[in-house]
Amino acid sequence: MLKRAITLLGVASTLALACGSSDDSSFRDGSSGGTSGTSGGTSGSSGVIGSSGTSGSSGGADGGIGPACATATASGKADPVYLVFVVDRSGSMKFNPQPNNKWDSVLAGLTSFFKDAQSAGLFASEQVFPQPSPSNDACTVANYQTPLVPVTALPDTAGTLATALTNNGPSANFNTPTKPALDGAIAFAKTLEATGKKTAVVLVTDGEPSGCGSTVGNAATSAGAGLPTIKTYVIGVGDLLTNLDTIAMGGGTTKAVIVSTTNPASITGDFVTVLGGIRKQALSCEYPMGQPPNGETLDINKVNVQFTPTGGTVTTLGYSADCTNGAGWRYDNPTTPTKILICPSSCNTLLAAADGKIDIVFGCKTAGGTPR
Repeated sequence: MLKRAITLLGVASTLALACGSSDDSSFRDGSSGGTSGTSGGTSGSSGVIGSSGTSGSSGGADGGIGPACATATASGKADPVYLVFVVDRSGSMKFNPQPNNKWDSVLAGLTSFFKDAQSAGLFASEQVFPQPSPSNDACTVANYQTPLVPVTALPDTAGTLATALTNNGPSANFNTPTKPALDGAIAFAKTLEATGKKTAVVLVTDGEPSGCGSTVGNAATSAGAGLPTIKTYVIGVGDLLTNLDTIAMGGGTTKAVIVSTTNPASITGDFVTVLGGIRKQALSCEYPMGQPPNGETLDINKVNVQFTPTGGTVTTLGYSADCTNGAGWRYDNPTTPTKILICPSSCNTLLAAADGKIDIVFGCKTAGGTPR
């Protein structure tokens, strides 16, 4: 997991970030446009400079990114993400060749994810389906709108989420009422989103929808009710569950991830790996802009983003209005920006670093392009 200290008006915050899957590019490294200095050195057209150097072709002392022009660093930290888990507890979850049945493997995988220090920056709520109640109640959407476990900060070292699953294991009901369960989960996710929270739904199931009028088609429609902002990730536990792709596509995540039960001993580890992938997809390299200190006026053409790996050299990301080739950074809105968004492949490069920090610098001419 990448932990990055963000310099915020002199305040450092540690957070966890992740991003999309593009890997076709990375940061510019100074070798293409000059050399980096540490005490007044120069750089060429690439705009990459040393920790206190100034730039040549990008505008001299006023255009370089260094103490001659830098006035302040930005405030803000990456937005946390809220995951709404909805977990299948139908009777079939307890059947699987030993040593691990599907439910025990899912429980072990979720417990590991909920307690993992790498899940810092995430929050999770939890619901199960069918409801632990008479079958007619299992079809009522309202019974799924209030989570079994409310929003809980991860890592959940107290084990609240895992304990609730342990106490609400597989039932005698073999129906899989996916549609009402998703309807309730999406409704709850929307209440979180309405308060400004970045939210996603995670459906964990071992079978195609059945009972309470549930079908693959209408479950996909339910998953899509949260779009474009609330995506639904689908984890299928078992084999030959490719129809779950339809639900994932409906929820905006293209394809379900299937954890095979062919090798029972590997289910738990595979499940943990899948959850780690979802964690990376759900989080994003987004930084609220904040405002320059001391009453300064924001000049969007004089903002830069720099990354410094632990023990490494500072690198300046170039501005890219449309994230061409996935590299660099951009504003969410170049006219009235509220966030800085790191482009996908540059975000992946950050993730590849074990540690480091991001600095958002005001006052120097933006490297790589002109926002407007």
